[in-house]
Amino acid sequence: MAASGDTSVNDSEDKVFVRLDDVRKFIKEAIELSGLRTSYAELQAKVLVDADCKGKTSHGLGLLHMILLNISEGSIVDSEPVVLHETVGSAWLDGQGCLGAVVGSFAIKKAIEKAAQNGIGWVTAKGSHHLGSLEWFSMQACQQGMIGLCMSNTWPASVVPGSKQRVLGTNPICLAAAGLDGDYLLFDSALTVTAMRKVKEKTKSGDGSVPEGWGVDQNGQPTTDGASILNNGALLPLGGISPLTGGHKGFGLILLVEVLTSVLAGSAFSSDIGKKDGESGAFVGKDFGQTFIAIDPSHFGGGFSDRLQFLLDYCRHLEPVDESNPVKMPGERGRLNYQRAHKDGGLWYSKQLIHQMNDWMKKLGGDFMLQ
Repeated sequence: MAASGDTSVNDSEDKVFVRLDDVRKFIKEAIELSGLRTSYAELQAKVLVDADCKGKTSHGLGLLHMILLNISEGSIVDSEPVVLHETVGSAWLDGQGCLGAVVGSFAIKKAIEKAAQNGIGWVTAKGSHHLGSLEWFSMQACQQGMIGLCMSNTWPASVVPGSKQRVLGTNPICLAAAGLDGDYLLFDSALTVTAMRKVKEKTKSGDGSVPEGWGVDQNGQPTTDGASILNNGALLPLGGISPLTGGHKGFGLILLVEVLTSVLAGSAFSSDIGKKDGESGAFVGKDFGQTFIAIDPSHFGGGFSDRLQFLLDYCRHLEPVDESNPVKMPGERGRLNYQRAHKDGGLWYSKQLIHQMNDWMKKLGGDFMLQ
């Protein structure tokens, strides 16, 4: 069972409530004990806890196992991103095996600085690692009144329609832009129909079946058997497997992100990033390709935030199919989850995850345990 970002779940015997400050402290200490500098550990703790607070549990504390495993395997190291080439509006970086959060923060900061001067800042990085939730980085630009756009290739997970094997990743993309009075648009999504995490959750529960259209087996045939997708099968791109439902368009979007990340940056393609750890199933590898774009709307005429707010409000006030379920804009559920988590001061996590994390702390020689 994954960590839960639902603070209302307080009657489950399988969960434990943990204070946010304790989760941050735990992540920081675990990464420090693994050999990385304090500033990197503190940043990673903020990024992971922020994701959990917004309900993105696959990119919160649950991601720490993969991070610690990659540090222990030498895929993540205590280095610093370097600029390989730079112009007034662009930069090409080498993350040199740093935490993805470190590379992403360095890159978006540079993109914001360039956008403030030139209207647009475009920064592409190779030698990076898993970013976690992309919204953390896009929101850095949004909070400066800019449009933030981030994308990354990932470990192989999706199938090219008509083929039998995983080649490209879920290749997520995220856009954030500010409206008025603290309102904003936030779209953060993988470009596959679903995520491997959801396939795993569905497979472990019930009869092991998953909804039709989620994935294919090792022969490239559509399947509702979750185990067949996980074991050498693959996820389908948005639109599914058929051109009739737009599967070729979803694959095109995944390919677009691959071109603007790995191909542009000179990093590994998704298929070459790493391998799956046989014991835990987590991926070990490095050399992700990532792109971070900041756009200052003031360089393109005034009134951007007003127009965006009008668009958001217009969509929200459309007549809903179900009166009890009004129209919501991308990012709204995460915002509500975040507010609730901070009001409660903590989150509910599965005992299984807490035990896994505490086992890591013992292995690292630390004594601060989650409980």
